[in-house]
Amino acid sequence: MKYPEYNYTELIIGGYGKGVPRNNIVKLHQVNKAVNESEHFECYRSHFRFTKDYYDYVKTVAPDKFGYESNQGYAGTVYSDFVWLDIDTQHEELPKALEMAQAVLNRLIIHFDINTDELVRCYFSGKKGFHIGVPMELFNLLPSPQLNAECHLIAQELAGDVVIDQSFYDTIRLFRLTNTRHRDTNLYKIELTPDEILTCKNVEEIKRQANNPRTLDRDIYPDEYANKLIAYAPAVVKPNGKEDNIESVRKADNWITDLLVNGASTGNRTNGLIRLAGYYKSKGIPIDISTNMLKTWDLQKNDPPLQGDKSYDKDKIDKTVSDIYKYQVEKEFEYITWEMCHRQAPAYIADMEKSRIKFWYPMIDENSGGLGPGEVGYIQAFTGVGKTALAQSIQLSILERQGIPSLMISLEMASMRLFFRMVGMLSGISAIEVERHYKNNTVQQFIDPFTKKPYNRIYTVASGPITIKQIETIYLNCPEKPGLVVIDYVGLMKAHISNPYERMSLISSQVVEFAVKHQVAVLGLVQTNRFNKVGEIELGMARDSGLIDADARIIIGLWMKEGDSDEFRKIKLMKASHGNRVGFSDDAMFFGKSARLLPTKRRK
Repeated sequence: MKYPEYNYTELIIGGYGKGVPRNNIVKLHQVNKAVNESEHFECYRSHFRFTKDYYDYVKTVAPDKFGYESNQGYAGTVYSDFVWLDIDTQHEELPKALEMAQAVLNRLIIHFDINTDELVRCYFSGKKGFHIGVPMELFNLLPSPQLNAECHLIAQELAGDVVIDQSFYDTIRLFRLTNTRHRDTNLYKIELTPDEILTCKNVEEIKRQANNPRTLDRDIYPDEYANKLIAYAPAVVKPNGKEDNIESVRKADNWITDLLVNGASTGNRTNGLIRLAGYYKSKGIPIDISTNMLKTWDLQKNDPPLQGDKSYDKDKIDKTVSDIYKYQVEKEFEYITWEMCHRQAPAYIADMEKSRIKFWYPMIDENSGGLGPGEVGYIQAFTGVGKTALAQSIQLSILERQGIPSLMISLEMASMRLFFRMVGMLSGISAIEVERHYKNNTVQQFIDPFTKKPYNRIYTVASGPITIKQIETIYLNCPEKPGLVVIDYVGLMKAHISNPYERMSLISSQVVEFAVKHQVAVLGLVQTNRFNKVGEIELGMARDSGLIDADARIIIGLWMKEGDSDEFRKIKLMKASHGNRVGFSDDAMFFGKSARLLPTKRRK
């Protein structure tokens, strides 16, 4: 045992809570004897190991502080043999917990190159979860009062986007002992091999094994792997145990686990296959192994799978993986001739017709060509003119008329406010009226339109100022791949540059890189530097514009024409890199009392 002086633990037999004191501190060698003399129900010991200082604190220091024996407030040095991940679900969904455990083990194998057979300990908790442990030696961590915080950060890194129990890393947290029974299920906490978890297709197999104690003859040999994962340890842990510089701890792309656990729906299966194949390629996984893994994933997780789908070629997966590997290894550059473009043009146009974002304003669409995947457009307007209203109106139009899902990342407005506005947009009433109907329980008539079309394909994430990397994470975590990402508004994005012009230039280039990397259309909202709502918008008016005008494919100006009533707006095409000409404009009018802007020819 490493650090043998850390040989004290808290032991509880028969359960805790409801007034049961937390003061039974024993040496480790006493644990098994005490458990064997019990009925093996609800037996726990401390997650961490302690020195005799812990015993002295509970028996001597605490009575002076509180008037009774307690471990409350202990802040001494601790150690643990493993970094543990407690995988649990909120509603006792054991099949879901199994999928999460499988995803974590796959991540340890693929992302961290860990030999799970030799290094990882796994347990079924006895009710609705799993415990996965990775040896502490791999991280070269020493006993310290902050070890719990360090373990917390490492566990989050190891788990990726799989949800783990965040409260598990309290220094005095208790851990159910192996081969003891859970009072609710009468099942034992038992050890499982990583392979048993990875290959399990039915949790009932595990529950059957948990009807009896189980001891596996497994040894863990971390020495030859020592220091292998040190780079994944947290960079800084403050003396008070709170994490700092968490962003320096590398995070895996959250979409990986989502695809591996949940599969892809019809319409997204090919995209999911391509993304996973590219990820496996980036990790150096050989093409034959990658292909086999993806075929297994397809059969187990996709409903229906690509394999057997008559609308796809029989060897669809083989061809796709081969193209991904060939492209990334052999075809770093591709030289295009006019003949190649001529042959590919019909398919290209057909694909673009499905994915090109239209604004659904006749003069704007006719002369701009729309916003294609990988392109960035901007709506420029003064504060309060209706930038967000126009963006939401476009979201509704592309879903209703083109079936294209979208994602609104709002950096200044709450999601509920956006929702109230959207309800009003479908009904012609104001957001304030929507709130009033909710208060009076008379809102159902205005909610009915949502049940008739798939408006759940309009996604919203509300946040304070964030970086482009955080926006990328939000995009990758979206339940389905959006065809349009709206950033409201670009000026609130984070960039660690003080000069306003250089700051906006950096943000603009980052937004373009994001759009190109993920081949998604991006519509950014930008405020102008003018001081009133009335009067025509021109290029160069964006506040601290930087390279925004140069980087954008399309720029639309929105303003109120002098003499118009508040219900009208003017929308002008100010830049269109692929279009015919600029300077064309459309008239828009709010629908009823709502914030939805629709094209109109009526002028008052």
